[in-house]
Amino acid sequence: MPLTDPQLYLLIGTVMALAATLQSIMGFGFNLVAAPLLIAFLNEPAEVVPALHLSWVVVGLAITLRGRRLMSPKRIAIWLAAALPGAAIGVWLLETANPTILGRFIGTITVVATLFIAFKAARPLRREKPWMLVAGGLSGVLGGSTGMSGPPLVLLGLNQGWPTARFRADLLAYFTLLSAIAIVMYWWRDLLTATSLRYAAVGAPGLCIGFVAGTVAAKYVSGDRFRYAAIALICVTGITPWLKS
Repeated sequence: MPLTDPQLYLLIGTVMALAATLQSIMGFGFNLVAAPLLIAFLNEPAEVVPALHLSWVVVGLAITLRGRRLMSPKRIAIWLAAALPGAAIGVWLLETANPTILGRFIGTITVVATLFIAFKAARPLRREKPWMLVAGGLSGVLGGSTGMSGPPLVLLGLNQGWPTARFRADLLAYFTLLSAIAIVMYWWRDLLTATSLRYAAVGAPGLCIGFVAGTVAAKYVSGDRFRYAAIALICVTGITPWLKS
């Protein structure tokens, strides 16, 4: 049964609030939560994914500026350099691929990789840069096609044992910049529709509420809690596409 306008606004606002809270606390999680939930309810991936990127840019910029002193510009630049061509591929996939098949394939890979990291002792890679480029490229593809750009970078960071506060700050800056780039690409491919703009506008109040709640809660998240929350969140996200008929 189609949702009425009030139901639609409540759904989008609630999902945005939850997603923004997690993003503000952990440095990632916004699209990991919002994309599969909204796509499952609205069944419009080509409308939802651009709306999520559009929604996040303004609030993401505010959070990024708050943590700018902890950031590593070099690490962010490496991720973005690899993400640019990946994002272009992702936008093309969003236009052409079957969203159900794409989502399930990505979800399966995500869960397998996450469990591999979770149940083995971390073995930091000696040559980080090549793996950062690989993770950035995959992140770009996922971000452009599904909005869920976090898993490759989060899994790499967990394996490398990067300090939580700095890693979180780098992720926030990267996701904000990637969203801005993705918006330009969506506009170029005529994927920024009136529906996408409406979804972004409707979700703005929930986004702001989540940002404030996450800012308060972030001080209570330790390194261990960050790791456990990250692994659990990525696994749930990976399973979600298979729950949709």
